[in-house]
Amino acid sequence: MIVRHNCWRYAFTPTGNFCKFHSHYLFNSFSVFHCTEDDSFLIIVYLIGRYPKFSWKDLIVKAKLYSIKRVYFSALTVLFLSACGSTPGPTPSALQLSVQSSVVLAESQPLQLTVSDRRTQNHLLRVEHSLDHAEFATATQPVATLISEELQRTLPIVGQANTVLHIYIDHALVRAVRRGNEYEVEHRVVLSAVATQGNAQVRSEMTTTMGPQTVRRLDYGRIERDFNRNLNTTLDALLRESELRQFLQVGSP
Repeated sequence: MIVRHNCWRYAFTPTGNFCKFHSHYLFNSFSVFHCTEDDSFLIIVYLIGRYPKFSWKDLIVKAKLYSIKRVYFSALTVLFLSACGSTPGPTPSALQLSVQSSVVLAESQPLQLTVSDRRTQNHLLRVEHSLDHAEFATATQPVATLISEELQRTLPIVGQANTVLHIYIDHALVRAVRRGNEYEVEHRVVLSAVATQGNAQVRSEMTTTMGPQTVRRLDYGRIERDFNRNLNTTLDALLRESELRQFLQVGSP
């Protein structure tokens, strides 16, 4: 919704003019004033009120001056209006995972590998629109399979070995909960490892959390990218843990 009002505000423009801004446009959460002296726009963002009154008491977030040409005004309007929506797009049925490990064990002994998913559910994303309405997204491929394939590429994995590395997926979830007109998004990944050689054993666990972050609109592309980054960060941190790394390389805790 756009409403035009004939209101006036005075402010300094980027060119140093003390200008009388006019041609006021009121949007859902911000206002625009135009100065014809140097073709500047004054944009004022409101914090409270869906359609705020014209009171300086309401202008408590920020006021910025943009020196822009008139031809860019329509594009700027579309940009701000698109950011005001809070209704998310369709929840994807699955996230596209990309497991990439940068850990390389130089001159390591041969290792036998198992990767197990110990989670009680297989979804990676839970979007809670209300108390009785939630949507879920899994992975296009099992997380355990992707981790196993990547570690077989970067570690000296063989079919049978004296040293066995067990990787466990204990938690891997992005939770988005609706709070009014916004969503609260939180990431959490927990991976653990157990390395054994005979009676000797070393355990390690790594956790990565992100958020909670409050957003007006869910960006599923960003959620997918953030999850992949958190998963890979956790896996690399786990394999770089000093005691576990030493055990995998030389077989002694």
